[in-house]
Parts: sequence; C-alpha cells; structure tokens
Amino acid sequence: MIAVELPLDPQAPARARAALEPLRSSLPPRDFGDLRLLVSELVVDDLRAQPSADDRDIRLEARMREDVLRVELVEGWTSGIEVTDRPQPGERGWGVYLAGLLADRWGVDPVADGARLWVEKVIAGAEA
Repeated sequence: MIAVELPLDPQAPARARAALEPLRSSLPPRDFGDLRLLVSELVVDDLRAQPSADDRDIRLEARMREDVLRVELVEGWTSGIEVTDRPQPGERGWGVYLAGLLADRWGVDPVADGARLWVEKVIAGAEA
C-alpha cells in the first residue's frame, strides 16, 4: 500500500508519480504507465482548481486487493467538479475525464473539508 501526503505545489504531480514507483514491478507496464498519467493529471486538476493553495496537502493512497488497483486522492477540490464536455488536455477536468476512460470504476465521495476521488482498475496478471 502507498499512502503519502504531498504538498499542493507545482512539484506535486512529479512527487505523485514518484510515490507510485513501488507499484512498477507488480503491474504490467501499460497499466503502470496509465496509472502514472492518470494520477499526475488528477493532481494537475487539483492545482488548477486551487491556484493559491499554500499550505495545503493532497493525500494519495494506492493499493492492490486481489486483481483490483484502487487509487484515492483526498483534498478539497473535487466536491464541485463536473465534466460535461470533453475538456482539452491541460484544461481543468482533464484528469477526471481520463478517469472515465482509463478506470473500470471511479467516483467522488464527500469527506470533511472536501472530497475523495477514487479510481479502480482491474489488473490482469498483477502481483498483489
């Protein structure tokens, strides 16, 4: 299991990708690449929603249970996000759009002061 608190700053996407490295050996290369892209873009969405988020953190959790990878991002931004049209890469909402494409299931659950965005993906041949 991976569980880290990341400062919400311009280096947060790179830190999130680095935090996922322990999963590299247990996932097929394509799934690991998709995971890194998805998490990075979701963190970028968070940065765009909170451009002056000094002293804020985002919590990243990832774990395998049997053949399902679950990733959770907890912060204050996702509670009001809605993606009705396909955003362009780089626009706010692109990460959530990718979640709809790359994940088998995803959702947003309210938590104190914000929301938890979670994605789940069935990984064939993953090492739990």
